[in-house]
Formats: sequence, C-alpha cells, structure tokens
Amino acid sequence: MEFLVSFANQEFIPVMPATDRVLDIDLPPRQSGLEVDFILGAGEVAVEVKGSSHVRDRELRPLRAFVEEHRPRAALVVSTEPAERVVGGIRIVPWESFLSRLWAGEIIA
Repeated sequence: MEFLVSFANQEFIPVMPATDRVLDIDLPPRQSGLEVDFILGAGEVAVEVKGSSHVRDRELRPLRAFVEEHRPRAALVVSTEPAERVVGGIRIVPWESFLSRLWAGEIIA
C-alpha cells in the first residue's frame, strides 16, 4: 500500500503548479484520530489510496470522517479495483482511470 501512496504522490507533483495545489497530509490527527492520504486543490478533493482490489466499507471510515468535517467537493478512493463505483457519495476509482483524469485536468477544476 505504501508503494501506491508514494506512486500517487509522484504523479501529483508534475501535474500541479507549485502554488500549494497539492498537500500531502502530514498533520496532527483530527479529533477522530483518522486521516486521509492527500488533499488536492486547496481542499476541494480528498483522496485516499488503497492497495485493495475490493475496498470495504470499513476502509472508507477515514474519508467519511474527513468529508463530514471539511466538506470537500469530491472524495475519492484510488485503488486496484477493476471498475469505478460510488459508495455513500465516495467515488472508488481504479488507479489507471484516476491518473488519466488527473493528467487530463478533470480531478481538480
């Protein structure tokens, strides 16, 4: 899983301008004690990276807590799942699709 987070981080850097549009989460834990992997576009998109081929409901808990607390425009889970799906407003996206959209400028407005 750490490999996927590192890989995602490397993909964000060349796509975004150097104007703090990408923030790798390295903050003290929130009150809930949960954290997400990345915040993109000045807080507009929260991204959690999972190495799982089937993201389970319990794995969405940190992202749900973040959404409740910060209300980002979009909440995404990047994973190795074969197809995109939505669970409770959180979009689970295959990593290949996510990267294509990121590079096309579709993730961040």
